[in-house]
Amino acid sequence: MHTLEDHILHLEGLVEHLKQQLAAVGCPIAERDRLERQRHIVKLALYHCRAALDREKRLAGL
Repeated sequence: MHTLEDHILHLEGLVEHLKQQLAAVGCPIAERDRLERQRHIVKLALYHCRAALDREKRLAGL
């Protein structure tokens, strides 16, 4: 079973990979838009995983 930390590391890797793809010279506009949407979705998932991890840690401290 994967932990939230594992998911966060995976999502951070995906964000970095998408960032590198977006930096590619000569990328068609449609492809760039698709990559931007994917990056946005991954960043939202990353935000929610980090928030869940924070809640988990706070609850463990109670």
